Amino acid sequence: MKLLHSLVGAIAILGQSSFAIPFLQLDIGGGVYIGGDEESVFSVGNPFTLYALVDTDSGDYSAGLTYYLSAAIVPQTTDGVNDFGSFTVDGNTYDFNNMTYGIPPVGLDSNPGLLGPHDIFDTHYAEISFSTLPGLATPYNSENNPGGPTDDANGTLAYQSFTVDISGLVEGSSVHFDLYTKYTSGNKEGGVHKKAPYSHDAQSNGTSVPDDGSPLALLGMSVIGLAAARRKIGGNATDSAS
Repeated sequence: MKLLHSLVGAIAILGQSSFAIPFLQLDIGGGVYIGGDEESVFSVGNPFTLYALVDTDSGDYSAGLTYYLSAAIVPQTTDGVNDFGSFTVDGNTYDFNNMTYGIPPVGLDSNPGLLGPHDIFDTHYAEISFSTLPGLATPYNSENNPGGPTDDANGTLAYQSFTVDISGLVEGSSVHFDLYTKYTSGNKEGGVHKKAPYSHDAQSNGTSVPDDGSPLALLGMSVIGLAAARRKIGGNATDSAS
């Protein structure tokens, strides 16, 4: 199965540069990219800064879009069970009492399924919307050059930043982040329209942070354990819903 999905992902990117910039991508300040089954930028230390990046040169971009950040608990949680603690984004606390169970986006009776094959859902998640992109940066690809944007007044990569603190999470839990837009009309209204590819999303590194804070120690502690709990399937899936 893993080989099959790898082949599908390889076919999907034939003829495209591995350094191409997606319309939407996530990054973490000082983060480290982990490939293989993970394919995400992972945080190093806590709290950390999460960046939602938007390519304004993309044909998918238009002024006034609303963007959605999904913050989902991994490994998968159980509906109605409050056992994962809490985390904060920009000082706002998210826990069992104000999170949704299932697959983003919020409010759909039936989900188009773009985030479903992620292999982290169903789980508890929060959906955070925003429409301002106050930062401008030099274009880059977070998969190949993670760690945060470089500010550039003439840059075409716009971004919004979020301060994330996972100190309230139960040991062994982490937060996985996805970025997407929604359909605003038609029979898919409210569903995921465009999304950051699975290879350009982000995740907290877990609550076990060693005192030395070294990247190798951090990654060695939690990434191995998380690999079994959350595997990406589908490779670099198409951003548009079919």
